[in-house]
Amino acid sequence: MREGSTISGDGTALVSWRGAASGPPVLVCGAIGAPAQAWPSLTAADARLHALGWHYRGTYGSAKPADPTDITLDDHVADAVAVLDEAGIERTPVIGWSSGATIAAELARTLPDRITGLMMIAGPPGDLLATVRGPWGAAADLVTGLFRGSAGQGPLRAGGLVGRVASGGLDALRLSAPMLGATLPRLPAEQLAAVLRRSGVLLPTSDPELVAEVLRPFLRLDWDWYPTLLQAIGSVPPLAIADLRCPVTAMVGRHDLVSDRRALIQSVGPLPQARLRILDASHFIPLEAPEEILAEASLLVERAAGVQRALHRAEIEHAAP
Repeated sequence: MREGSTISGDGTALVSWRGAASGPPVLVCGAIGAPAQAWPSLTAADARLHALGWHYRGTYGSAKPADPTDITLDDHVADAVAVLDEAGIERTPVIGWSSGATIAAELARTLPDRITGLMMIAGPPGDLLATVRGPWGAAADLVTGLFRGSAGQGPLRAGGLVGRVASGGLDALRLSAPMLGATLPRLPAEQLAAVLRRSGVLLPTSDPELVAEVLRPFLRLDWDWYPTLLQAIGSVPPLAIADLRCPVTAMVGRHDLVSDRRALIQSVGPLPQARLRILDASHFIPLEAPEEILAEASLLVERAAGVQRALHRAEIEHAAP
């Protein structure tokens, strides 16, 4: 993997990155706070795909915008376009993980001439905070089950309770920023990785060295800025993706304790070209199932290329006398 520099439309300097392999391009929108190391199968020299992405504003060397409120969905879309333009890429599928799924879905929605396929991993197209599980999501499911006689999303979650509690959690995280900034960089990444793998947040089968490699830069984030960035994306309302005509893949983890997989499944269910994968994984699918990520990304590239060929043939036939 190699890093470069990209200037977004409003002048914000971004750190962009590219995988080591040549091949068809794939744009990556990672989870906010996840470094490029979280995509080992896409950045490897034998990936057969040319993955590229960027670090979000104010993270991992990318500058904060001059106006700190310029972290809206439109701003992230503009950053993605700048990365594509800098690389000279006209069309590509896009992959989004967790909070990045919202950005990827918006790219597919608003740039159908440039985005040829969409993969969303463990994250819905918008309304992220309202679909967070955690203890509040589990409690809301339990109360819903008591009222309805069955488990499932009910009025407490649909009414925004979970989203409000999650937003409150981000506010608390922001208030704790000075302590976190002084403490987290001192934590040994290897030991923290072991704790997370035993806790159920990550599966115990995940690669401990890879988890530690991802944690090292994560622990050094600006903990005042990170919750602000995440809240801005997490508060985006549900995106209307019913009109998408590009191939779509959704990947969810059966053991995801962070995000409610039903939100993503329900959003892609009506789409005519949707493919759903439910994996024995947690929320951290790129770390726990990297081979599946690469396989599905390669298949998405093939599906997108097939659609583009069909559209090209249709244009020729339509133009023929």
